[in-house]
Amino acid sequence: MKPMGTVTKYYPFIDDDTKSILDTLMDEASNYYDFVGLLCKTVLENEVPINLGYLAAGHAWWTRKKDVIDLSQEKYKDVPHIHPWKYIPDMTDMDQQFYHDQIVQAIDKILESPQEDWIEIELHLLHAMIFKPSSIVILVQIFKEFQSLSWKPNKWRNIVHFDRDI
Repeated sequence: MKPMGTVTKYYPFIDDDTKSILDTLMDEASNYYDFVGLLCKTVLENEVPINLGYLAAGHAWWTRKKDVIDLSQEKYKDVPHIHPWKYIPDMTDMDQQFYHDQIVQAIDKILESPQEDWIEIELHLLHAMIFKPSSIVILVQIFKEFQSLSWKPNKWRNIVHFDRDI
């Protein structure tokens, strides 16, 4: 598959080894879902940088690969910033509120301690999207405006938590 922004958007924040692995997997994959499968397999079967584990957990979450999510959570159980990607809030109506609450609580707990800026910002975006999905459109617009500035997690925190009805 051709490199795509869903993956390459992380390049400014990750190390060269992680970039190289992602490039190789994108070259081998026929499409995004194939890429996510290869990424998750690589992460689960090898010792890789933790940031690659984080990326695999997020991509598995977005593509709803529940079996992979469970395995990555087991492998990275001591890595708190991977934990929010454990819960898929739209599995059934009965589960939705429980999983929603679990994601929000996990993110809130993680953000009590310092994280890498890019991970912190992504978790703020996930938090906002889970809390009120329509707010993600506005947050993406704000993100584009902030791209010209340096990464400022405190500004993101204020935006996301200022008004939950954005």
